[in-house]
Amino acid sequence: MAHSDQISSEGPYAQEKASSSDDAVKGYNQEVSSATDNQRPEERQLHRALKSRQISMIAIGGALGTGLIIGTGSGLANGGPASILISYSVMGLCCAAVMAALGEMSTYMPHPRGFAGHATRFVSDEFGVATGWNYLFKYLVVTANNVNAAALVVSYWTDLSGGIWIAIVTVLIIALNFGGPKWFGEVEFWLSLVKIITMTGLIILLLVIDLGGSPTGDRIGFRYFQDGLAFRPYPRTSGDKGRFLGFWSTMVTALFAYTGKGGSEGHGHVKDCK
Repeated sequence: MAHSDQISSEGPYAQEKASSSDDAVKGYNQEVSSATDNQRPEERQLHRALKSRQISMIAIGGALGTGLIIGTGSGLANGGPASILISYSVMGLCCAAVMAALGEMSTYMPHPRGFAGHATRFVSDEFGVATGWNYLFKYLVVTANNVNAAALVVSYWTDLSGGIWIAIVTVLIIALNFGGPKWFGEVEFWLSLVKIITMTGLIILLLVIDLGGSPTGDRIGFRYFQDGLAFRPYPRTSGDKGRFLGFWSTMVTALFAYTGKGGSEGHGHVKDCK
């Protein structure tokens, strides 16, 4: 009522302006709703078999990768606990902002090519192609890193050559991707659930140890944030420059830890991405 009274009081020009605005919004919404219908036929051949619970677990499980579980060890050694805390906080905020925006775009304007399709639609074809290839190269590197990390973890319990475990994990990954989105989503769901349970248990265990619940009864607390230990100099360096290099190295570690964040790229396989 207030909006109508304001338009009436401003005269015919305001009514015409409001009508034009409404027509523009309506036309844009129609364009958005038919965004995926205008794609080429070969771009619409994705099978929408993933469920909401599966895509949610894929997104959460991607946050719990080698950069967090394994990479934090080298980060603590190179930069110290304060550097790790700041780096992961900064990168986490940046990642949260990007993923929130990407999630809005994926639900408001779904595209079978994921965010590469959004880059094509809103910027240019060249930018969309570059985004897609960049994502491919990222996963070529990250997959190899994850396979190597799996062999590294298993080596703590067996003396077998790491190459054997690398071959086994690689074959399993390839076989899983040949199973289609339904099987892929189900396996990812349970693996991500195992990772979440494991990380929850580790957090509780580390809190107990930190507060003096270990067999030795030693309470660690904030011991390593005191006496100049919060910011460690990078190996083979010293002074303020060394501490800055140590902090900067943890930024790289944190960036890599958040590299696998996703979920929106799979909305082309989701039954109902809304």
